[in-house]
Amino acid sequence: RVTVDDLAGFIEYQRHRLGCKPTLILDEVDEVCMSPLFKQLTVPARHDSARIILVGKGGLLRFTKDNSRALSSRLRVIRLGEIDVEPARKLLFEPIRDLGLGFEDFEHIFELVNRQTGRSPHMIQFYGQRLVELTAEQDERRVLIRHVDQLKWDHQTACFFLSPLDDLKQQPVAHAVALALLKAAPDFITPITIQDVGRLHGLSIPHSEAIEIGDILVIQNILLWADGGGYRIANEALPEYAGKMGYLTRGLEEAKQQAHSAMRAKAGAAR
Repeated sequence: RVTVDDLAGFIEYQRHRLGCKPTLILDEVDEVCMSPLFKQLTVPARHDSARIILVGKGGLLRFTKDNSRALSSRLRVIRLGEIDVEPARKLLFEPIRDLGLGFEDFEHIFELVNRQTGRSPHMIQFYGQRLVELTAEQDERRVLIRHVDQLKWDHQTACFFLSPLDDLKQQPVAHAVALALLKAAPDFITPITIQDVGRLHGLSIPHSEAIEIGDILVIQNILLWADGGGYRIANEALPEYAGKMGYLTRGLEEAKQQAHSAMRAKAGAAR
């Protein structure tokens, strides 16, 4: 029954009732973090009467960079990478087991899926779903190693992994950089790496824009945040599919042309 207007009072009441600082967890906030609700959250944050955890991606990241928002300046950004090995194993194994299916060799299958997905939760869930579908189509009671191999050549799977690149076409410079990074496939990526890769393809990218592009590519599931403050390519499947589908040859050339046009238009507008 709590409304936006009395949220601050509700948190303060809970603090006194519980005798400790409450933790408020808000999930999927990307579409609402610019709303009046977050102005009200500034009050308990300012008085240190609650611990607030916000969970989101692109919208939340942009919110944390908006210095005009009083709450954003009080947030500490936690950049999440891949999940740990044991939770990843459970995420693949348990839903398939609960459907009454077994595995030919779970350790081998998990090793293959682990490399293909980069232990990204939504990618593991997608792989699990597709493995169950293949098992049903072939009237098997176990997930087989060859099912994972078949997925590597599956058109639906390739399209799923490559869809973030297609979504990036509305941001030409980030799109060109993404393809160039997938072609170069560096082990560790920093904003300087993004600038260097752009320079190789005739794109002059300021450091601040390189940081922004890195964050965009994380939001689009093309990169993951890595230890040490940099990034890495999200999974092995992405550059593999991009290469097979022509994204890193003809697609890269087209993306470079679009990026150069966008940069020229931006420079003209600035004048």
